[in-house]
Amino acid sequence: MKKTGLGRPSTYSNIVQTLIERKYVLNKGGYLIPTSWGKKIYVYLINNHKNLVSENFTVKLEKDMDLVEEGKKNYQTILKQTFKKIFKSSF
Repeated sequence: MKKTGLGRPSTYSNIVQTLIERKYVLNKGGYLIPTSWGKKIYVYLINNHKNLVSENFTVKLEKDMDLVEEGKKNYQTILKQTFKKIFKSSF
């Protein structure tokens, strides 16, 4: 996650903990090993919602939200674009 600029360091442990709690992965000696359930969820998401679960989509959205925080972008514009992408309709 750090290499791709995905997420924030303050959220990494929460994300990993959630993956473990939901039994998507097992923690084996400091390595995260996907479970069969985790693999099924991954395949489903990639097959049905690839554009929404891609690293690129998340990184871009996080960068846009940083620009909102800096006052350089309007959050309503970003929400509108995101809703269009999710629901594939015009707002």
